[in-house]
Amino acid sequence: MGSNCVCEYGSGRPGVSGHSDHCLKVQGYPARIAELETELKCVEAELGAAKRLITELRDAQRWIPVCEKLPRPDDKVLALDITGGQSVFYGEWVAHNTEIYSHWMPLPIPPTEPSNES
Repeated sequence: MGSNCVCEYGSGRPGVSGHSDHCLKVQGYPARIAELETELKCVEAELGAAKRLITELRDAQRWIPVCEKLPRPDDKVLALDITGGQSVFYGEWVAHNTEIYSHWMPLPIPPTEPSNES
């Protein structure tokens, strides 16, 4: 500090009130800034991962047009027909279904734990 200090509290004049406390705080700023920059990078990485997961979950729950992609013959799917009706296929999808059905989506994975209902 001393005469090398160029802060607003005294420009190197040690007798000015608040001068020493202010300089001590300012000297710690670069380390704190580095900590916050590191923390920000971690938060940005977590945000990126969360955004990718949201996209993945949305894609898994969206209706897929049959003109875009067909389910594999053994997939378990919910299909929407051209009149708006819905059908479930348990690994029975066949090629002619594209004339009747406009969209499909995979069925959710069933729960693995038993229900607690009596």
